Amino acid sequence: MCVASHGDWATLEFNDSGSGFASADMVKLGGRFHRPEGSIGESGGLGLSIAQAIVRLHYGQLEFDRSHLGGARVSFSLPHAIPDVQQAGDPGAPLKT
Repeated sequence: MCVASHGDWATLEFNDSGSGFASADMVKLGGRFHRPEGSIGESGGLGLSIAQAIVRLHYGQLEFDRSHLGGARVSFSLPHAIPDVQQAGDPGAPLKT
């Protein structure tokens, strides 16, 4: 886990050395009811979509990638200050960094 501040953003990043995400699943992660092929357990495929909705409501961004450890990297960034709602627009839309 790594916490960093870059400009006006705070970022929390998690890395693991597990099997990671398949390339085909990268664009689908965060979608409701999406379960990557080979998923273990009885998940309904809502966890990452709920996390993404929470981060977006706080004008942030959630990203999925491959970790330098060989597994998955999941990070989210939130602005240090809440943007002016008139200028920021819909919190469900990703912000430009």
